[in-house]
Order: sequence, then structure tokens, then C-alpha cells
Amino acid sequence: MKNFTISLIISIVIAATVVYLTESGVIPWEKITGRYYSIPDMTGLSRDNAEVLVRAGDLKLDIAEKVYSQEYEKGIVISQTPLKTKKSQLDLVKIVVSKGTPVIYMPDLIGVDGVDAEAELKARSLNTIKTILKYSSKTENKVIQTRPEAGEGINYDTPIEITVSKGPKMTTVPDIKVKSLSNAKSILNKNNLQLGHIKKETNIEQRFGVILRQFPPPGRKVEEGTSVTIVLNEEER
Repeated sequence: MKNFTISLIISIVIAATVVYLTESGVIPWEKITGRYYSIPDMTGLSRDNAEVLVRAGDLKLDIAEKVYSQEYEKGIVISQTPLKTKKSQLDLVKIVVSKGTPVIYMPDLIGVDGVDAEAELKARSLNTIKTILKYSSKTENKVIQTRPEAGEGINYDTPIEITVSKGPKMTTVPDIKVKSLSNAKSILNKNNLQLGHIKKETNIEQRFGVILRQFPPPGRKVEEGTSVTIVLNEEER
């Protein structure tokens, strides 16, 4: 009992001494209890504004890392450690700052299959893709043009347009046999074909001035713009 009384008296004396010293300012309370810092939320703020906040709260700021970001502009705080709190015993706040949207380069897709071209773009996180199908003398389903062009600097949100060949536009060769030259030209034009080489021959069994033979023959599927060679019946002189 005597030992307990002595311990109690000593504890009371120590407590009273601590209270006196802290109240008189000799020893700050934070030296006894530990100081707590109020950490603000700096996500989405510029680095400069973040520095203003930490200084106002008697805190220190450290840029732990700078990374590329598609969401945050250059110089904006992406994350912080510790997070927002009113009871942090740490006076140092570490932040991650955006380096802005990364610049990458448009790949060369000319001659690549259209499906493979889209897959390659998506593999590079380029998802704003518009595919245009266009008749062309180039191989069907192959990329014939891109915007931006290969090698141009782009961002992940840059709109990309790829033009894929539908192959040549086809038409059917009409029958122009026994037609006059002018009539044949008109028929060929309507079918997006051209009058090609004109050979002359004499056949007294047919009217003069009409077409005896043609190549390609009627009914054949050919590319638009193809030239049709004809043999024209002309009176021998």
C-alpha cells in the first residue's frame, strides 16, 4: 500500500510538471502528444497551387514521379501520398505529376490488311478510328491511305482515318456489235468504259460503218475504265 501511494504521488507530480511546462510554453504540446498535420486533397490541381496549399499547412512537398497521362494535362497532380486527412503525423506529401499526353507516331499501314491495321492501332491504345471503303485499283481489303500519314506525331485521342480498298469497281461489257461507231462510244461511256484501239476490216456481208467484233466480249466483268478494242467494217478503197 505504501509503494502504491508513493507511485501515485510521483505520477501526480510528473503530470503537474508537464502541464506547467506546456502551459508556460517551455515545452510545446506536440512534443508531448505528437503533432497532427491536415493534408489537403491536391489531385487535379496544378503543381504551383499544390505548393501554395502545403506551405499554408506548414507541410513539405516532394514530386515523387512524373508520368504521362491521357486524363491529366501537363503539370497537374495525378495522385498523392498520404491522401487527404486531418490527422497525419507526417509533414511530407509526395505527389505524382502529369507529363501530359504522350506523343507517339503514326505507324505505316499502307498495304496492310484493313482488319490487321485496326488491330494494330488498338494495340497501341489508338481507338478513335474511322474506316473508309473506297474503290481502287489496289488489292481489295488493303489499306491505301491513312490520315495522319505514317510518321506523324499523334496523341492517343487523335482521330485516325484509314482508307481500305474495295478493289476495282467492276462493270459488264455491253454488246456493241453491229453498232455504229458513235453509238458504240455512247454505250461504252454509259458503262464507264472507253473505246480503245480501232481496227478496220472489210466484210461485204455486213453494213459498212458498223462494228464487226469486240474485245473484251459482251457479258465479261471488267474494271471500270477498261478500253474495248473493236473491229470496224469499212469499205475497201
